Order: sequence, then structure tokens, then C-alpha cells
Amino acid sequence: MPNEGELMKLNTLSRIFPSMIRFAYNRLLEGCREYEVVERLYELFMPNARWCQWAIKEAKALMEAQKELLPLYIEDLKWRIDRARKRPMKAEDPLKKKGITRRIEKLERKLKELEEHKKNKTLPKIVFGRKKTLKKMSRSKIKAKDEWLIRRRWGFISIGQRNQGGNANTKIVKREDGYSLLIRNTIFDDFEVKLYMPEEFKHYVGNVLEEAAQYTIRVKRTLRNGYQVLITFELEESKVEWNGRKIAGFDVNPLGMAVTIVDRNGNLLASKWFFYPDLVFARREKRNWLIGNLVKKAFKWLKGHGVNTIAIEDLKFKRSLDFPNWVNRLVANFVRKRLIETIKIRALKEKLSVVEVQPAYTSKIAWHKYAKNFPKLNNHQLAAFIIARRALGCGEKLKEPVEISYKLPDYKRIRRVKVLYVWPSIYGHSFHGLVRACSSDGRIELASRAHGGYDRRVTLHSPVASKLCCEEARRRGGCLGDEPRARGHRGSPPLSISLNVNRLADTKGTVKRNL
Repeated sequence: MPNEGELMKLNTLSRIFPSMIRFAYNRLLEGCREYEVVERLYELFMPNARWCQWAIKEAKALMEAQKELLPLYIEDLKWRIDRARKRPMKAEDPLKKKGITRRIEKLERKLKELEEHKKNKTLPKIVFGRKKTLKKMSRSKIKAKDEWLIRRRWGFISIGQRNQGGNANTKIVKREDGYSLLIRNTIFDDFEVKLYMPEEFKHYVGNVLEEAAQYTIRVKRTLRNGYQVLITFELEESKVEWNGRKIAGFDVNPLGMAVTIVDRNGNLLASKWFFYPDLVFARREKRNWLIGNLVKKAFKWLKGHGVNTIAIEDLKFKRSLDFPNWVNRLVANFVRKRLIETIKIRALKEKLSVVEVQPAYTSKIAWHKYAKNFPKLNNHQLAAFIIARRALGCGEKLKEPVEISYKLPDYKRIRRVKVLYVWPSIYGHSFHGLVRACSSDGRIELASRAHGGYDRRVTLHSPVASKLCCEEARRRGGCLGDEPRARGHRGSPPLSISLNVNRLADTKGTVKRNL
């Protein structure tokens, strides 16, 4: 904890720098140029050009984020309005119908406002602090006012450069009793603040200081009148290749994370379910801490199995939270992106290779195919099992037809059909980076091209499409399913072959009749 003098200086910097960002943001909206804003910031706030430039960078980043999010907000509102208009048809209570009507009117007003901003090329108003706290403060709540002031005075940022020896204005200095943060070129004289650094991070920080690499310092103020220092630096991405033995699949869920290990042939070796129910109900700061511990435990368990490659889901979710309250609670609090990013960063630190696969129908396949064979594993562990198999290029042959929905090239509506085969790339590209060819003595050679190129899109495998694809493959010189090293099953279409769209359109009547 810093002494009173250091705490006073930190509090002052944490108040001035956010004011500089707000001032720069408003001046840029008015059409001022950057050098003009720098001059005014230099005179009014901080007599140092670097601090002024960093404040402008933060303001410009906010503007760019607003421009990128504006079309997404409009699309999101349109989807929510369409969904809300269908509710009065199901509601019987007149009071509920009235509430739904008011909600539709509110969403339409928001949509009209955002469309006007898009048309006029302007940006909507933003709140520097927190919107919820601002509303509480408007109701004359004393605690909300204190929180609002702290949110507005959040801290400061210092961006480093390589030619400055890492960071010129905010340097990490190694002392005999630990590390300190040297803050320079402010309205005060240069001063140091002692840093508490966990043991697991000292190795990375020591390497950065020895190499004189650039790093960025972000100092954030907490609600308990403390400070948190975030250090950002680049890690060299080591090119790790699959060792040809094992691969682990990760399945991310609101209540935890499942990890399943398979061998090179796609057979189950080990699986574990990491149960963390607090991810749904914890506040943001604690949730981030829980995510870090969860990923750390999973990778610690993986180390004992000799795995150097992991497969994760390529998740893409909409921002909309227009569901029942209990579903909104799960979706809003479950930070999927943060969890996936934490897994990637941890894999980079542990020097593991990461493969992203499409997660479509993993849970359905797990339930219909493997639930009876592995009764001790839950559905999430089985989904992780399928994700790992997809990274290897393994297909899934179901014992009974399962009803799924997909879009054919010439069909505008979604068709629900019963299929017997589900391939790993039914809604995306097939992954071949892990597929290896074996010589006669069992040694691993170069990556095999048996499954086609990386840029080939696999067709949607309905029964008719599978038959046509096999006929096309035999016409070109043989079916991949007849090869001894093929990952698919008998009668399956080769992943390197794509059906011609015109040919599929010619068989439209056949497809419709047979399905």
C-alpha cells in the first residue's frame, strides 16, 4: 500500500488523465485536429506531449469502437423487435399485451435514433463511468455518488515503445526487495510506487526487462481506494506441431469446462469435468479470477497426460439478451469470449498448439451416439470428445437417423431432414493440419493431403448428397471411403470433393422426394 504522499499523487493522476480523454473525445467530435487537441491538453492538463498523445489514442479508440458497434446495435434491435412482435399472438393476458406493446415502442424509438446517427454519420452519446451508477446517482443516493466519482477517476495508461527501453514515462524497476513502478514526466516530480507481483509472473516480467522489450502499463483504481497495475507485452508465438499422439478437446459451458483427451485414432483416453457454478453468479472481477483459476487447473491436469495440442470451439454469439430472465442471467454473466481468450493465452504460455473447430451439433451427437457407451461422462465431456475428434478429421456415423436442420444452396428456407452421417465440417471448413500419414513401420511422416486442401468447403451431407458425392469421387478415380487410411466411414463422401451447385440444383426434385 503506498504512503499518503504517493497515494495523493496517484489519486490526482487518476483524476486528470480520464479528464484528458473526455476533453480529447469531445474536441475530436467537434472536428478539431489532433495537433490542436495536443496543444490544448498540454496547456490545460499535462505539460508532456506523450501523456497528451496517449489520451488522444484512448479517445480515438472509443470513437472507432462506436463506429464498429453501431451497425451491430441496429441489427440487434431489428432482431429483438421482430421477436417481440410475435409475443402478443401467444399472450392471453391483456396486461401482458400492453407491456409487450410498450416494449416494442421503446425498441422502435431506439432503432430510429441509431438509424439517424448512421445516416448523419454521427455517434450516439456515451457515458464515461457507468450508466447504472449514473442513474442511481440521479436518485440522490450517497453511495452511488462515491462510486460514480471513482468510476470517473479510474486511472491512467502509459504506452511503451522499443526505442524508449520499454516504457519512458512509466517504468518497471527491479529493486533488491522486489519491483517498483517509476512514474515520470507528470505535474509532480518523479516518484516510485512499490509493486506486489505474484511469483508466476516474475519470470515473464524479468525477460521483458532483460530484452528491453516494449510494454504498456495501465493503472486502474479499485472501489476500495486501492490500485491495480496491468502490464501488457507481446509473447512470441512458438510454432508447435502436433506430436502425433494425443489431442485434448475443450467444451466451454456456463457452469464449468469439460476436457477430454483422445489418441491419434480418435479413441477416448481420459476426461474430466471442472465444475465452477460461481461463474454464473459472481461479479465481474471475481468471475475473471475464477476463469483464470479454472483454466489453470485444466492445463495443470493436461500436463500429466503429455498433450501438446488442444482443440477449442469457434464460438460466435449474438449480443441479444431478449430471452427469459433465467436465460439472460446465464448468457449475460457467462463470458465466453473471455474464457476462450484465457485458454488461448494459457496455451501460448505453456507452448501448446491450438486448433479451432466448428461446434455445430456436438451436443446432439454426444447425446445420440455416445451417451449409452460412456454413461459415467456427462454431455459436456462427450461434446469435448467430439471436438477433439473433429480436429483430427474424424467423422461420426450415427446408429439411427437424427433430425437436423441446414440450408441447401438453392433453398431459402431451413430444411429439417433425417441424416445418418454427420461430418466434422458440416457448417465450415475441414481441418487437416493434424492429419498425419503413417509409413509401414508406424512412424509419422508429413501431413497428409488425403482430406483435401484448407480452402475447400465441404458439402452438406444429406443422404442424396452423400450418394452423389461418392459417385462424383468414383468418377474422378475412386472413393476416399475405400482407402485404408481414410478417416471417414464406408460410403462417406471424400472431404476433398465439393458438389457442383448447378448439379445439386438439377437434383432438387430428387432431394425433395427422397427426404
